[in-house]
Amino acid sequence: MGELWANQLIEIESVDGARYKTQILKIENEEIYIQRPVSKHQESMPLLHGNGKDISVYFYNDLKELYTFDTVLTVRNGRPVMAKPLPGSVYKVQRRNYFRVPARVKLEVQHPSGEIHRFMTEDLSGGGVSFLCSSSDIFKVNDEVKGTIRLETTSDTVLVEFAGKVANTKLITDGGRKFGLAFSDISEKHRSAIIRHCIKRQCEIISKVKKM
Repeated sequence: MGELWANQLIEIESVDGARYKTQILKIENEEIYIQRPVSKHQESMPLLHGNGKDISVYFYNDLKELYTFDTVLTVRNGRPVMAKPLPGSVYKVQRRNYFRVPARVKLEVQHPSGEIHRFMTEDLSGGGVSFLCSSSDIFKVNDEVKGTIRLETTSDTVLVEFAGKVANTKLITDGGRKFGLAFSDISEKHRSAIIRHCIKRQCEIISKVKKM
């Protein structure tokens, strides 16, 4: 179960992708009081008075399972406070390494010849990406490529540059082919951006299924 308790360590992500660590001080009625969140560089998170700030919260339960929920962080009497998650709004995050989720984002792939091709992704993970192409022989397994993935966030666009190789291909019904790329060179900052995107997509998919 995704339960919260006093003194629990949690991680907060703002809409711009910045991440901060904090600790729950107390849970009172429908509010959670926390210490001022700090980044890994010990920089305090900017806090907003008034309407508050949209955030995502990540935490582990006592079985080391990762959970997440979205909420609003506000300031009351100089202290950061966030709203308790509503029933059914806390989701368990899949922890398999580089789990793959369906995702439609813009992708540019540079062919070994130097030619640039543009696609929409079919799915995405921290380890690679797949896409459909109407030409079945444009790439071959083990082709080395470079590319850029365009990730849209609420407030920004992240251009994820990578190098990789064609790991697999699969013929599809209309005569085209699905290509799977495995990353061989990508910054950890960009890999983390992809993983955060995948987590959000996973939560969106779970939410849609629950509403059916």
